[in-house]
Amino acid sequence: MDVLEFPVAALRPWLLETVLPFWADTGLDRKEGGFFEELAPDCRPAPVDRKRCMVQARQIAVFSQAHMMGAPPWALEAARHGFRFLTGHYWDRAAGGWFHSVTRLGRPLDRRKDCYDHAFVLFAMAWLFAASGDRAPLDWANRTVDFLNGPLGDQRHGGYYEHVQEGLL
Repeated sequence: MDVLEFPVAALRPWLLETVLPFWADTGLDRKEGGFFEELAPDCRPAPVDRKRCMVQARQIAVFSQAHMMGAPPWALEAARHGFRFLTGHYWDRAAGGWFHSVTRLGRPLDRRKDCYDHAFVLFAMAWLFAASGDRAPLDWANRTVDFLNGPLGDQRHGGYYEHVQEGLL
């Protein structure tokens, strides 16, 4: 089958009526906040005491896009749920930047500031702003860009470092 012949329209109901409702129901950690890191083969949250920044940001972006595709209100609520957890637990209030991972309860686990994580956060903030019109994601995007252009930016050669470790900022 040619890529152009693929029935993309058939995916929309499957995505909005099956896949994303499943993730909104099963993937949200309603007790501790944010999204679960992974699911076990039985489709329950895996017993992992880690939540990566990139996973949280990716889910915010996905649910924001789903809202823009016409998903019911649960999609935007899921995105906002992830946003609250991300901004409440991953931002390093002392040095700036996003922690690479936190425990399930939201305590910093890997305090490294990873460039890839920061890129996903920008992606998430852009989609959440587009979906909601809320200004808060733009403010967080600006903080993220400032950190990218500051500690993660290679001022001497240009570009960005892959990551910076705590204590080296």
